[in-house]
Amino acid sequence: MDDGKRLSAGLLILTASLATVSCGGGGGGDGGGSSPTSAKPMASVLLAVEPEARLNVDVNPVRIALDPTGEYGLLGWVEVDRTSGQPAVFVQSISRGTRSTSTRVGPATGLSLVQPSPILNPGETSKTTTTAIDSELALAADASGNLLVAWARTDTTVTTYSLGGQSTSVSASAWANAFDPVTQTWRGAVKLGDPGTSVSRPSAAIGGDGKAFVVWRQTSSGGTSTIRRVEKNGGSTAWSAPAIENQTGNLGAPSIALGGDGSGYIVWSDSSAGGGTVYLRPRQ
Repeated sequence: MDDGKRLSAGLLILTASLATVSCGGGGGGDGGGSSPTSAKPMASVLLAVEPEARLNVDVNPVRIALDPTGEYGLLGWVEVDRTSGQPAVFVQSISRGTRSTSTRVGPATGLSLVQPSPILNPGETSKTTTTAIDSELALAADASGNLLVAWARTDTTVTTYSLGGQSTSVSASAWANAFDPVTQTWRGAVKLGDPGTSVSRPSAAIGGDGKAFVVWRQTSSGGTSTIRRVEKNGGSTAWSAPAIENQTGNLGAPSIALGGDGSGYIVWSDSSAGGGTVYLRPRQ
């Protein structure tokens, strides 16, 4: 595709060169930036958002998001029970400096990270076990109290046969759960589109009109990678079918940002042509 066609489709292409990128404010000997003492202190809401002690679990990753006004926010993390191996996605909402209790928002049919014994019982011809990993959280919040959490989930299914041998299949999907500020409830975890063999690097945003977006990188069983996007209107529970933002390539992690005026951009990189190219797509 030539540059003219790319631009007519609303897609801007930026080529990055480390030699032309400068860090800091430039200028005089002090770097031209603001002095450390001129920075405003962090709002107190950020100093009290730690979750309560989570006993007998491992917690990683942890993420936080605030709306532009600082009124509403969301704290999220993935924890794995050290005994059962059960992974789960938890969140705490922040409203005017007050935290909610922890809420599990991950799929109700959570699976174990611990692989059960593949030993077959007498009479069994095969045994199938599935393990799961929830990871790579993305959070978003807006000034109306709408909250959004998205994550990647990978299920690995292993079947052991009585005559010997095993078969393994991997299925990965992007998931999301949205908070309704009117009913003060989470609407429920939703799988976003068809699964692939790998899903990674979700990014989430909510626009000034309440419309929510999630983008992520997905790899199919044939090894093809794409950047995918879904969206839903504010107040709705229905997500769109995934739209593919690009063709194929050696793709980097996508990211999305939305403005309060309805503007927004999706950005990702492609290193398949022997060099790095950054793609920037404006919100249509």
